[in-house]
Amino acid sequence: MKDVFLKTVTRLKTVSALKWIDAEDGQLDFFEGRPPVAFPCALIDVEYPNCEDESDTIQMVTARVTVRLAFEPVGQTNGAAPTLVQTKALSRYDTVNACYTALQGWGDGEVSGFSRKSQTTEKRDDNLKVIVQVWETSFEEDSLP
Repeated sequence: MKDVFLKTVTRLKTVSALKWIDAEDGQLDFFEGRPPVAFPCALIDVEYPNCEDESDTIQMVTARVTVRLAFEPVGQTNGAAPTLVQTKALSRYDTVNACYTALQGWGDGEVSGFSRKSQTTEKRDDNLKVIVQVWETSFEEDSLP
């Protein structure tokens, strides 16, 4: 899990708009005052939903990487808002697309190319805008050193 996490961090570091990249530890859900991150941020969680034996010591692992992209509101997006205000407020989608561009199809010979499986927006009671991308990649894992 650690290797997939670190590879994801390395790729997301190429997205200059991101100010904070970290493991998902509930930073956006359990806080008082202000979340302990800089915005915009990417919070990463790695799971292995499918592991298939290829031999006694080797498995083909499907890794699911969830990236929560969080943004503070920076203006209005409604149709009556001035164009400059609306453009700035919608710039979060440029960051979301940059993350897509950084990860989609990327692989390094150890992991297969990342494939985006879904992208959703969280409905929240606070003012944060959170867009969740779910990715899959796969790799062989050997239990022998």
